[in-house]
Amino acid sequence: MRTGYELTIEQTQKPQMTQELIQAIQILQFNNQELTDYIENELLENPVLEALKDEKSEETVDIDELRERLLELNTEALSSHDSENWGSDREEFSFERYVALTDSLVEHLLSQLEFSGLNGRECKIGRYIVQCIDDNGYLTVGTREIAEALNVDEPEVESVLTTVQSLDPIGVGARNLEECLAIQLRHNGETDKNVFDIVEKRLGDIGENRISQIAKDMNIGVKEVQEIANKIKKLEPKPGRLFSSDSAVKYVVPDVFVEKDGESFFVRSNDNGMPSLAISPLYGEMKEACEADEEVRKYLNEKLNSAMWLIKSIEQRKNTIYKVASSVLDFQDGFFRNGKKYLKPLTLKQVGEALGIHESTVKERSSMQQGIHSCSCC
Repeated sequence: MRTGYELTIEQTQKPQMTQELIQAIQILQFNNQELTDYIENELLENPVLEALKDEKSEETVDIDELRERLLELNTEALSSHDSENWGSDREEFSFERYVALTDSLVEHLLSQLEFSGLNGRECKIGRYIVQCIDDNGYLTVGTREIAEALNVDEPEVESVLTTVQSLDPIGVGARNLEECLAIQLRHNGETDKNVFDIVEKRLGDIGENRISQIAKDMNIGVKEVQEIANKIKKLEPKPGRLFSSDSAVKYVVPDVFVEKDGESFFVRSNDNGMPSLAISPLYGEMKEACEADEEVRKYLNEKLNSAMWLIKSIEQRKNTIYKVASSVLDFQDGFFRNGKKYLKPLTLKQVGEALGIHESTVKERSSMQQGIHSCSCC
């Protein structure tokens, strides 16, 4: 029997993601602010693109106008409520429902420090310590430096630091990862010496999943080490990251509005602040001026194709979002009319079948049902 190697040619079909398709999927995933930033970046890089002047129409909503309108409605609602209405199920319009009002980590810690039982001198040290904590919750300077800066003894700083480390979130004020995890373990009532030894000396091995090596070196069972590793992995390595360090109020801007007109509801896209794109008239002039330069002509053609594809992708995104939102509105008509009790289960497959598109396309906008802004006042 003859064996050996030979070259053969065969045709196969397989899906391939082009750069244009990747861009279209990426654009579909963007929210309004992300898309606006993306468009502004493209305008800087592509000389063929041009942003049309933004003329307000009835189809756009200004966030400041929306804010004033909602505040107006909230004032009216408060003035019209009497003592008999406070127990009703009716929800009041309040603009605060549409903004993020979160304390920074420093503000959160300082508010707790006021009730920690420290005296005036200790509170001063505590406030200084809190100001030296970064966004992840770690102390960025040593206790000796703090003592020298405040002209106090280092043991006093250590004592106050212990109080700061007892504040919420647990683990804040630690000087390194090992101390952060140890604080959380003690708070959870952990007493096993092996757990603290592994946190102190073997975190790198835990990260590399060298369970057998740890068990061998510490002369304990593999199962016990695995349980300890699982326990450590449940801890929070960055306790401060749950808090926003940005003190500015962040407004939630919806992609679409669901509005009521008489007894009917309809969907309206929110394109406010988003530049409208077109091919720049200068493209024709540039192309004529560089007709003899093949390299420049090729560059302009590439930029033209890129610009046309971007405009098409943005329009397709707008249509997809509108169709998905309209489908959700049709499915959840009872919810929009009568409230949360009438909210029905709705799957991506149902929406996809209703629109004649693949459910993966719907998935890109699956947060739409939570992100729709219902505004019956406009």
